[in-house]
Amino acid sequence: MKTTLALAVALAACAHAQYVTETVEFFTPAPNGNVLYGRVTQPRADLYPGEVFSACVFVPGGLGPGATDRDGIAELGFVEIHFNAEGRVSADPTDVPSEGVEDYNGFAHQDDLKAVIDYTHTLPNVMDDNVGVCTGSYGITMGAGTLGRYSDIPVKYLVDLEGPSESFVTMKNPWLLDEDPSNDKTAQTYALFGHYSIEMDPSPANVAWWSERQAKLSIGRMRCRYLRAQSEWDHAQPPNAQWPEFDYYPVWWQNKHCIDLVNLATLGDSVWTRVNGGAYTNPPNTVFSHDNPPVYPPGAMGQPGPKAPMIVEMAGMPPVPRDTSPPGWLHAGWNLISLPLGPAAAEAHDALDDCAAAGNTITNALFSYSPSAGYSVYPHDFTTMSATGYWLSLSTAAEEVLVGYDPPASPHIPLEPGWNLVGCPSRTPAPWADVEVTDGVTTLPAQSAPAWLDPYAYGYEGGYVRVAASGGDDDALRPWHGYWVHARAPGLELVLP
Repeated sequence: MKTTLALAVALAACAHAQYVTETVEFFTPAPNGNVLYGRVTQPRADLYPGEVFSACVFVPGGLGPGATDRDGIAELGFVEIHFNAEGRVSADPTDVPSEGVEDYNGFAHQDDLKAVIDYTHTLPNVMDDNVGVCTGSYGITMGAGTLGRYSDIPVKYLVDLEGPSESFVTMKNPWLLDEDPSNDKTAQTYALFGHYSIEMDPSPANVAWWSERQAKLSIGRMRCRYLRAQSEWDHAQPPNAQWPEFDYYPVWWQNKHCIDLVNLATLGDSVWTRVNGGAYTNPPNTVFSHDNPPVYPPGAMGQPGPKAPMIVEMAGMPPVPRDTSPPGWLHAGWNLISLPLGPAAAEAHDALDDCAAAGNTITNALFSYSPSAGYSVYPHDFTTMSATGYWLSLSTAAEEVLVGYDPPASPHIPLEPGWNLVGCPSRTPAPWADVEVTDGVTTLPAQSAPAWLDPYAYGYEGGYVRVAASGGDDDALRPWHGYWVHARAPGLELVLP
């Protein structure tokens, strides 16, 4: 498996060496059958045999083609992927058009990006857990759309360079607020898109068209890391150096689109978010506002912008934790489950989205239990956590890919007197012989603390199975499985190894 095991060493070496690169063409099919054209720029295979690298897929701004672009990170030890979305080609005589028609970064183009990401994962010199996406300007609509609609896709990060949040911003309508016709961009953007913003044309047909093309509608479902690059003066929106006073709160203010997207990602499913880097690094996972804005680099963003150092930083971060349920584990009927990771999507329907996609209904089919409150049924009084066990009723077997956070080492699971439904918050089994129970002062083996705990745990696999250090049906608490544990005293915690 090609992973980031030696990535820190490799990136350190990249800082002091330039790789000799090559560019090769590729063709890959889109889900609708159209053939996409792109180019891979990478360290030369013959000079660096057997080496594996981080990869980044680039989405250009506006409605531009991308296959002939270069961003200069291949020389730093990256595999650099550029492609033409359907219906696009540049004036470069060596460029090749991708089949299909222009889709303005809608669902068809988002599916194109997914196909290119999938192709990237097939390359033998690409690390499986270190593929990122970098979008410029309106490219965020394609990037966030893809990563939100396909939230389990193995992408580590998204770097977004000043992308618009919604149709009002894409169509540059903030310029209309000062009623100065000299800076009106409406005719220019309409000529490009053939549509007005929803604010200017709220017809059902226009609303439906934009429902595929607003980053704010999908970015909250993204589970990868999200890094937003934003300068003091946006490259397309007011204010700027010529019109520095442009505050029309709450409709618009300086870089409102940046704040909107970062807040949606932070409050949504992304495992990590931040605005800017370097000397203008903001605290990660922060919710901003008109009165509490991020710190921005002064002036306007030049070319190529901060994308290279941001990509290097994101590639150097740990992989985004993900785990897949064991084959055949989530079967039709009753399942006693738990989640091995702290889910990026706290909403149970989103955390178990693959079960839902297989035709199952999560509402009124997922149950938690505590001795004091009894059963809770999703979505009522419900929070999805990794250390909790759940009953899940499925009509169709499924396989779930979970993206989230690794729980802390040796997690402590609070117990109430009576029967507790607990989980195994780990991606590795916890042998029952190594599980302990504590009252905060004294810690004892769970298998031999009869005044505190029954010596066994009970799972369910079509019938109850007993977990014991020896002589049981199983000898460990296992990832994705839930268990009944009976406590005989208050104030106890189960301690996993």
